Amino acid sequence: MNSFLRIFLVTISFFVMSFANIQKDKIYNVAVFKNWMPYYYVNNKQEPSGFAVDIFEEIAKDIGIKYKYTVIDNWNEFWPLVNSGKIDIIPDISTTKNRKKSLLFSNTTNTFEITIYKRATSKKLKEINDFHNKTVAVVNRNIGVSVMQKYPQIKTKVFNNRFDAFYALISGEVDGICYPRPLTNYSLRKLNLDDKIIPLNENLFEIKRAIGVISHNTELVDKINESILKIKENRRYAFIYQKWFEKEKSFEFSYEQIFYLVIIVILIMMGFVSLIIFYSIRKNWLMTEKDLTKELDLRTTKLEEANEELKKLARIDYLTNIFNRRHFFDISKQYFEIARRNNTKLCMISLDLDNFKTINDTYGHKVGDIVLIEFTKIVNLFMRKSDLFGRIGGEEFSIVLQNTSIEDSFIVCEKIRRKVENTTLKHENKTIQFTVSIGIVQLTSENTVDELLEKSDLALYQAKENGRNTIVKYDLKATDNYKNKKRQ
Repeated sequence: MNSFLRIFLVTISFFVMSFANIQKDKIYNVAVFKNWMPYYYVNNKQEPSGFAVDIFEEIAKDIGIKYKYTVIDNWNEFWPLVNSGKIDIIPDISTTKNRKKSLLFSNTTNTFEITIYKRATSKKLKEINDFHNKTVAVVNRNIGVSVMQKYPQIKTKVFNNRFDAFYALISGEVDGICYPRPLTNYSLRKLNLDDKIIPLNENLFEIKRAIGVISHNTELVDKINESILKIKENRRYAFIYQKWFEKEKSFEFSYEQIFYLVIIVILIMMGFVSLIIFYSIRKNWLMTEKDLTKELDLRTTKLEEANEELKKLARIDYLTNIFNRRHFFDISKQYFEIARRNNTKLCMISLDLDNFKTINDTYGHKVGDIVLIEFTKIVNLFMRKSDLFGRIGGEEFSIVLQNTSIEDSFIVCEKIRRKVENTTLKHENKTIQFTVSIGIVQLTSENTVDELLEKSDLALYQAKENGRNTIVKYDLKATDNYKNKKRQ
C-alpha cells in the first residue's frame, strides 16, 4: 500500500512540474485590431502600436510572458478565433455580461465614456435636454446607436464612420454626434477640429474596459492585476495614457517665469556687450586666449545655473523645498482625472499648523520659518514617491494620496500628527513645540479638485473647532451642522 502511494505521489508531482514548465514556455496568442486608433494600430510592417498595445507590453515585460500578435480586421473575426482556442489574450476590450461567458477580465484599465459632441459655436446646447427635437449623428454598429435609443425625443441620423459624422456636424447637417469620448478626442486632434467640435460636460453612458484572457487561465489574470497596480503606482500608466489620450499642453509663462527670463536676456546682452568691449580694447589687455576661454566658460556656467534656478522656482516653494501652490494644483488635477476615469481611490488631505501666529509673535518670523521647514521634513518621512505634497500658503499644506482609502489615509495622518506632537525645537534656551490639525476627504462624486479641497478644508476647520491637534474625516452631515453653526 505504501509503495502504491509513493508511485501515485511521484506521478502527480511529475504532471504538476510538467504543466508548470509548459505554462512557463507557453507563447500566448494576442489579438490586435488592424486599425482602431488610439487603442490599436498595425503598420505595413505588421508592427502593432496604440494605447492597448503599450499597456499590454508593459505588463508582459513585468510578469515575464512570451507572446505573439495575431492581427484581425474586425470583431467578426475575433470571436471565432477565441472559441477555437487560437486567441489567448485581447489587450483591451469592454467588459460586458455576454463577453464574461468566454473571457476572464482583469481589473479596469480605462473607461469608455459615451457623450454628445456639438459645434463650439452652439452656445445654447449645454446639456442633453437642449437637444430635444434636434438631430444627433450616430455611427452604424457603434454603441452610440443604442445609447440614443434611450432618448426618443432626439432625432438620430446614421453614418458609416465617425469622420463622415464629424463633417456633417461641421457643415450643420446635424446638431451633434454621439460617440465614445476617447476615440472622438483623438480623431479631432488629428483632424485639427478640436477647437470647432467640443463635448458636453455630462456622460450619457460609461463602459469599463480591461484585458481579456481565455476563461481557464485565472492565474494569468491574477498576475496581470498585480502588474496593473504596479504600473499605476510607478506612473508608467499615467505616462502611456497621456501619450495617447491627452492633448499636449501649450507652454504658458507665469509672471515669475517672465521675470527670470528677462533677467537671463539681460545677462546674455551684458555678455555680448562685454565681448564687444573686450575686442575693442583687446590690444591694451594682457589677457591670453586661454584666459578668454576660461571667462566664456564661466559666463556660460552662470547662465546655465540661472536657467536651472528659473525652472526650480516655477514649481518649488522657496522656503520648504516642496511643491508650491501652482504646481501642486497642476499635478493634483491630473491625479484627480486619472482616479475618476479609472475608478480608483484618491484622498485629499488639508493640514494647518495650530497657533502658528502665536509662534511668530512670540519668537519671531525666523523661528516660524524653522518650524515650517521642520514640519515639511516630518511629513516627507511618511510620503511615497507617488504621493503629492505641497505648500498652499503660509502654514497651510495639502497632500494627495493615490490608490489609498480614507482609512489608510487616516493611519498616515495619525503618524504625522504624533510625530509633530512629539517634536521639540530649541531656540535661545527655550523649548518650542507645535501641533497640526488635519482634515481628510476621499473622492466620491466630486467634479473638480476644488470641490475635493473645499471638503477637506471643511473637515480641517472642524478639527480646529474640536480643540486642534486632531484629525477629522469629512462627513456631509457633520459639515452641514458646522456650516449652520458658523452662520448663527
